[in-house]
Amino acid sequence: MKTLQTKEIFDFQVTEFNINNSQIPNFWNADNCAFEIYNFEKTILIYVSTYNKKDNNCFLEIEYQDRESEIFENINREKLKNKLQPILSK
Repeated sequence: MKTLQTKEIFDFQVTEFNINNSQIPNFWNADNCAFEIYNFEKTILIYVSTYNKKDNNCFLEIEYQDRESEIFENINREKLKNKLQPILSK
């Protein structure tokens, strides 16, 4: 079962960006602190982890097919939303 912090971030992303099951390649039921989602075209992989992070913060890695990944060690939910908006909005 996901930690409350991870579940809240996941649920927010699913609701905010209308994520469907085909965009969730790995929910990692055994990992309580992480999940992955794809953009709609499945060209960008987004990894989110709350492991060892304070409330409201997470680790974010955005993996692109055609350029270097972006990594954010401590990003709050508002910045997470702003970073993912152009990637996940249809």
